Amino acid sequence: MSNWPAIWATLLVFAPAIAALVIRLQRLMPRQAAVWAMAASFFSLSVATGLLIEMPQGVWTVWNWSPSLHLEVSWRLEVATLALVILVAGIGLLVMQYAGRYIGDNQQVGGTIALLAAFESAMLGLVLADNLLLLYVFWEHTGLCSYVLITSDRAKGEAGLRAATHALLITVAGGLSMLVAVLYLLSESGTASLATLLTMDIDPAVRTVALALFLPAVLTKSAQVPTHFWLPGAMAAPTPVSAYLHSATMVKAGIVLLLYLFPLLGQSPLWTWVLLPVGAVTCIWGGLRALAQSDIKLLMAWSTVSQLGLITLTIGLGTDVAIRAAILHLFAHAIFKAGLFL
Repeated sequence: MSNWPAIWATLLVFAPAIAALVIRLQRLMPRQAAVWAMAASFFSLSVATGLLIEMPQGVWTVWNWSPSLHLEVSWRLEVATLALVILVAGIGLLVMQYAGRYIGDNQQVGGTIALLAAFESAMLGLVLADNLLLLYVFWEHTGLCSYVLITSDRAKGEAGLRAATHALLITVAGGLSMLVAVLYLLSESGTASLATLLTMDIDPAVRTVALALFLPAVLTKSAQVPTHFWLPGAMAAPTPVSAYLHSATMVKAGIVLLLYLFPLLGQSPLWTWVLLPVGAVTCIWGGLRALAQSDIKLLMAWSTVSQLGLITLTIGLGTDVAIRAAILHLFAHAIFKAGLFL
């Protein structure tokens, strides 16, 4: 069978990274950089749309580097994953255009667009990755990009650096728990493929332990109470960064991982016991804090915290209707909140 879907999927994931590399090597001015970044986003968007139409469902392996260590580059091409790619690349296209005009001709911060493109590549990889070890690499890459992007507004000085450090430390700590979860599942099941894990009969106790290890990563990345405070602090970033990372895409990474894990771990009692109360508290607290804000960016940041809590609460219900509603709201919130920032 031809491996063309794997090749195209690889190209769509790394096209923004290639654009970022060109922007940095050529030291392009922001508006020129925006053209490259927009072209890469449009390419990824077009390829994802084509794959969605052709629908080569399944897992497609590009490179089986070390089978014994379960190190491989493989993409999971399904309606859900490709729809998420279209969301990430589509909003990315708009944000890149906005950023080129927003930054103007300031070459000192022109690298911001390159970093946005590198982040987009990481987010696309996270959405499509089937191998959990590969997914973890992209997961941490998004956090690293976020750290650098928050500090890109030099006018914020020490405040920006402090906010970026808080965001990095919190999300990396959660990511380490995720790495332990992946290694634990790997040792218990003998596979790092998410698609394969979904077809396996795994012991309920193993599922519960794995979920307990995944939850810190999910809850920190999606700014749930009590680790929510990093998200309002991240508003020290320039507006295009806030629009893309901290409202539309990166903060949704935890939600996406929850949705991916639901068929595997959703039957554990821990799923409802943790997600329902945490989501409810986050939703209410974020909404109350939003009402007290006079700064428009902080108002939208706290509103995002509240909406992430609502989505987490909905997923915690664990019913088919609830999961469908959470997916719908994930797309809706990403679109309207990015639009509000822009």
